[in-house]
Amino acid sequence: MLQAAAGGTTVLIEATCNQVNHEGGYTGLTPVAFRARVHRIADEVGFPREQIVLGGDHLGPNPWRHLPAEAALAQAERWWPRMSRRVREDPHRHQHGLSGEPDHLPDSVTAERAARLAVIAESVASTAGTVPRYVIGTEVPVPGGALETIEHLEVTRPEAVAATLEAHRRAFAAAGAEAAFEAVIALVAQPGVEFDDRNVVVYEPERAVSSVPR
Repeated sequence: MLQAAAGGTTVLIEATCNQVNHEGGYTGLTPVAFRARVHRIADEVGFPREQIVLGGDHLGPNPWRHLPAEAALAQAERWWPRMSRRVREDPHRHQHGLSGEPDHLPDSVTAERAARLAVIAESVASTAGTVPRYVIGTEVPVPGGALETIEHLEVTRPEAVAATLEAHRRAFAAAGAEAAFEAVIALVAQPGVEFDDRNVVVYEPERAVSSVPR
């Protein structure tokens, strides 16, 4: 916040789904408490609240992935109204396999679940006076970094980006959430950077250059 104040810019502060959710997350913070803590710090350092954007990363069913898919998604749907009411949103919605599912799901499944949550977010935002913006993606790590040893990373190919975008376009349209799709401002890709609890995969620009369309 002090850096943003010095530069006259807005500050974005995000929480991941396992840090902050309607059950408290591992920080013990609900969305209301998360916002209150950030605003308290802003007041202490003299940073204007209106220059703060609160965001959520991996806003999906990941904290409940031990549950069957529908039960986990139901938890995520309970959480979204609370997040939507309590923050100026820049939500990132990343999906990973749930109980009994592979870690990497087909784009069609990911997009369908993202659209399902976007419908809820848009509905709540319209009554709460917030304006959500979305970041979509399928080739993303789990919140907090990988839990297994990283042996190989695949840099996202342009055709994979196009397929992910099209899958979400179709899924949002099928869910009647075309307006939410228009609010998508970015798509997550894997440039070849990752970490786990023991290793860091250092960025190698030459690997990513080969993935840039000519």
